[in-house]
Amino acid sequence: MDDEDENFLMDNGVDIFDLGDDDLLRYRNRLPKRYVRDAQNPFEWYRGSEFTGRYGFSKDAVMNVILPLIRVRLDRWNNRGLPVPPQLQVLMGLRFYRTGNIQQVTGDLRVFSQPTVSRCIRRVSIALALLLNELVGFPETQQEQHHNIQLFYNIRGRPGVGALIDGVLIPIGSPGGEIAEIFRCRKGYFAKNVLAAVGPRGESLHVDVRNPGSVHDQTCLDRSALRRIFEDGIVEGNLLGDNGYASHPYLLVPFERPLNAFEKAYNAAHIPTRCVIEKTFGRWKKKFHC
Repeated sequence: MDDEDENFLMDNGVDIFDLGDDDLLRYRNRLPKRYVRDAQNPFEWYRGSEFTGRYGFSKDAVMNVILPLIRVRLDRWNNRGLPVPPQLQVLMGLRFYRTGNIQQVTGDLRVFSQPTVSRCIRRVSIALALLLNELVGFPETQQEQHHNIQLFYNIRGRPGVGALIDGVLIPIGSPGGEIAEIFRCRKGYFAKNVLAAVGPRGESLHVDVRNPGSVHDQTCLDRSALRRIFEDGIVEGNLLGDNGYASHPYLLVPFERPLNAFEKAYNAAHIPTRCVIEKTFGRWKKKFHC
């Protein structure tokens, strides 16, 4: 007999210490049965805006885009152990990415234990990470690459732009140990410096998450495959970056102090075009706990 059964008997005036084995068995059979109940369905419970505010994506995006992509990796081949449904696993992962809250709180909201929440977040994270090469990449054909260059040109008349580049600091918990301080960024918190390149519609073309927060943006680029891609001309066009990068034939940065009309016109076309990646990072930070 567990503690919950004992508490139920004592609350009903039964002294369990005066009962024999036969009496305990008889009372145990009379105890109320406990059933595993389905957790509340957030897809039905929240309205559209409420759902998006909590999970960072609309119901349609979760059910018809994210879930079909990774469901095969979340499904269990049988119901042994009452496995968590794939849709709830995805929601627990998205809620954690969105808020960065304590896993036990997420579990309490969905009636799951903290270890269960941790395993679900891990499974969802691995399933999404395995899709990186399928979802992130440069256009494969010259026609598609030229189309991107034209879309960039349409923004403010800046010709020859193949992608925008920048780094974004993603906060993390202290990794501990002797290497912890290399993750402390210039703003004083622990982070990873994520190098990203995006297209004219804000689509992700390249993502590199290998560098700790203390690494400079230029060093992140020097260590990445992105540099080789544009140095070797594998992708049409040039990179557009800010003054955190050094100017190269394949990487164009604005003038810090434009001295004439030509340099001012260059900046006037350069800076608004780069706003696309700044807006993209803003959406990332809005969707996830950054």
